[in-house]
Amino acid sequence: MLPTFASADAPATRNSQYFEMLGNRAMYSEGWIAAARSGILPWIYSETPETMMKEPWELYNLTNDFSD
Repeated sequence: MLPTFASADAPATRNSQYFEMLGNRAMYSEGWIAAARSGILPWIYSETPETMMKEPWELYNLTNDFSD
């Protein structure tokens, strides 16, 4: 992050990142993102970690995403 203070156009220095928020989780790596939600809707949470771990993962190629 430090290089962006010198220049907003500084290139990214990392190729992969994992993130999680409210049980929703994802892994980004070199243009691809794999994501899993904790429930059907963002405001409805799974009741147990075991239930959350059964949620399906979705894989997206952000480089070729048609909504870009």
